[in-house]
Amino acid sequence: MFLTQHVKCHTTDKWVLDLIISKDPDLVYNVQILGNFEKSDPKLLCCNLSINTDVEDSIEVKYDYNKMNVTGAREELSSTSHLFSHVFSQAYTL
Repeated sequence: MFLTQHVKCHTTDKWVLDLIISKDPDLVYNVQILGNFEKSDPKLLCCNLSINTDVEDSIEVKYDYNKMNVTGAREELSSTSHLFSHVFSQAYTL
């Protein structure tokens, strides 16, 4: 695995001490040194990130069966079972 160090210039008076490292060389761009903190040698950095924000719209329906009216569901199935009785009788006849 290769890493990219995106800070290319000194962030103190002599060295590059502040690092922005990523696996993707195209992820970070426009690294800028904005200046010093009040009484500190290290400098303030700013950068932009190239992030893909395309998100597919998807709706997933999830039923919470713990909230299901079991008694009502059984009654509903019982009241309609006669509509399918011929299908089940044929399916289980040998």
